Amino acid sequence: MSALSVAIADGVAVVTFDLPGEPVNKFSKAVIADFVAVFDQLERDTSVVGAVLISGKPDTFIAGADIDAFVEFTSAADAARASAAGHQLMNQPRG
Repeated sequence: MSALSVAIADGVAVVTFDLPGEPVNKFSKAVIADFVAVFDQLERDTSVVGAVLISGKPDTFIAGADIDAFVEFTSAADAARASAAGHQLMNQPRG
């Protein structure tokens, strides 16, 4: 099940981040793949002129990384690369 849902009205895509079964939104490999897929699709959709990213959680936008993913890191460099990739995802220019 995707963490992202999209509603498009008047050329504006409202992307809601609401990680199912979790009290907060957090990044994992699966969530990052969802982000890439959704925003790539929106970028190709010529009817979309803008997008807004909102949280489906009442008290938190994004808590950060899924801490369970940290066990996969074998070095500080692994953690730094993962952090940089998350920042790049959110800072990627679109359009």
